[in-house]
Order: sequence, then structure tokens, then C-alpha cells
Amino acid sequence: GRTKSPPKKIVRLAKRLSPRSLLAKRREQQVARVQKRKAELQNLRSNANAKAAFGASKKLKGVASSGYGAKQGELRKSQREEINNLRADLAASKEEVMKLHTEALELKEDLSHRETEIRMEVAEEMELQMMAMRENHAAIVNKLKIQIKTQPTPGKSAKKARLDKAEQYIEELLDKVEECEEEMARTNKEYEEELMRLQKNHNDALQIKEDEIASMKELHEEAMRLKDAAMETLRSDLDACREENEELHELLEEAESQSQSGSAENEAPGDDEERSTTPRVRRLRRDRCSEVACSNVNSPNKEAQSSTKKKRGINMLRSVTSSEKKKKESRFPLSPIPRSAADNVPQVSNDLDQGEFAGQMIADQ
Repeated sequence: GRTKSPPKKIVRLAKRLSPRSLLAKRREQQVARVQKRKAELQNLRSNANAKAAFGASKKLKGVASSGYGAKQGELRKSQREEINNLRADLAASKEEVMKLHTEALELKEDLSHRETEIRMEVAEEMELQMMAMRENHAAIVNKLKIQIKTQPTPGKSAKKARLDKAEQYIEELLDKVEECEEEMARTNKEYEEELMRLQKNHNDALQIKEDEIASMKELHEEAMRLKDAAMETLRSDLDACREENEELHELLEEAESQSQSGSAENEAPGDDEERSTTPRVRRLRRDRCSEVACSNVNSPNKEAQSSTKKKRGINMLRSVTSSEKKKKESRFPLSPIPRSAADNVPQVSNDLDQGEFAGQMIADQ
């Protein structure tokens, strides 16, 4: 024998699909959630009040043991701290209440949307089921009418005929239940296939985006590497320019010291001779023609030395400027320059201007 009759199965299926049971279950869950949240808030408030009362009593006991002025100060301090704590707790509780209020509004709105969706789906399913049941009922009625009309042996007992009809009706209902179960299995399978297809599409799109991100990271790293290389070349060029500038400064200082020493040596004997009326014997420099002389003698190699110094300084400046032009031409045309390097570039140009000025002074001498 069967454990459950077909009418009971149909009733259970209808109860499971009915929107009233879903709404009742949703209301029970919502009420339980709200009660749980209220209990948690009450526990938090009771703990905060107990802590505040305990702190206030403890501070008042400490205040009672000290002097009158200290008592007043400690009492005011404890009252201020207690007020600040209560204000902080009040602000936190207000913020939490606002958060819970917004959450409740969102849940209510979501619940209303879900209820309408469920009602529409259940109404559509019930309409389809009612149409199918009407069609089946019409088919059964027509079949029974045909059987009654084409019944060849009316000599059967009425009891046996009723039993046969009941069994036939039961079998037809069982067939309907099996068809419903097959339809549910088919829809479940289609849903799972659609879900797998969507997951596959999502994974493919995610993989494409990850590949794009990886390629963009590689391009970024390559650009940063080129930028670092350009910065290194700029730093090396800057160091070379600074070294050349220092060398030009040293040459300028040497030229100025030599010119000053030469002018001092030329002016010193004339002053001595002007002071003294009698001629004197003096030692000459090694680069002059004779060792001793009785009169002022200018060095014959002085102009040649100055001309060689001028040529040497001009050639050095020309080599520096040509090397700077070559380095500027060999640089990257559109390489990005960092802010620190850009701040130091005008310094190099000033140093080069100073070097040109030093070369011009050497040439003038």
C-alpha cells in the first residue's frame, strides 16, 4: 500500500507554493531579528550605565579623602569626565539608532519588492496549474462520457463500475503528479545549466580583465625602468658638468693668482727705484734672459706665455662646450624629468655661463 495518497501530495505542494506561508515565515524571522537586536542594545546600555555609576562613585570616594579645595577640583573633574563619557555614549547610541533605522527601511523596501515578486510568480504558476487542471478535467469528462456511451456490457454491477472509475481516476492523478515532478526536475536542470553558463562567462571576463591588468603592469614597469635609466643618465651628466665647472673655477683662480702675482712683481721694483736715487743690482726671474741687470727689463716671453694661456683656456672651453653639445644630442628626446632633476638643471646652465665667463676673462688677459 502507498504511504501518502495523491490528494495529500497535491495539498502539500500547494501549501509549499502559497505566498501566505512565505510571508508568515519572513515575518517570524524579522520579528526574531528585531527582538535580538533590542536585547543587545539593552545589554549595552545597562553595561555603560553601570560603568559610569561605578566610575562616579569611585571618584567621589577618592575626592572625600582629600582636602576641601582638592575635593571640589576632583569632583568637577569627575563630573566633566562623566558628562563627556555620557555624551560619547549618547552620540554612539544615536549613530547606531540611525544606522538601524536606515537598515530597517532598506529591509522593509526589500521585503516589499520580494513580496510582490513572489506573489506575481506564484500567481503565474497557479494560473498555469489551473489551466492545466481545467484541460485535464475536460479531457477526463470527455473520456468518461465516451466510455459511458460506448459501454458494451451494462450487466456489470454498479459497485464494480464505481471501483473501476475510482481506480482509473487515481491512476490519472498519479500520472499528473509524476508529470509535475518531471517538469520540476527539468526546470531545475535548466536553471543549473544557465547558472553554470553565467559562471563560465563571468570567469572568462574576469580572466580577460586580469590579463589586461598584467599587461598594463608590465608596460608601467617598463616605463618606470626607462624613466629611472633617463634619470641616471641625467644625474651622470649633471655630475660631469659639475666636475668640469669646478675645474674651470680652479683654472680661473690660478689665472687670477698668476696675473696678480705678475702685476705685483712688475710694480714692486718700480716703487723701489722711485724711492731710491742710486741704481741697484737685483736678481731676475728664471724665465728672463740674464741673471742680473742694473735697470728695469721686461720679460720677452711674457706675451708668448699670455698668448699660450689664452689659447689653452679657449681650447679647454671649446672642448667643454662641444662635449656638452654631444651629451645633449645623445640624450633621450622625450624622456620624463623628475622634479629634483628639473630643479638642478638651471644650476648647470649657470655653471656653464660662469665657465664661459672665466674663459672670456682668460682670453682678455
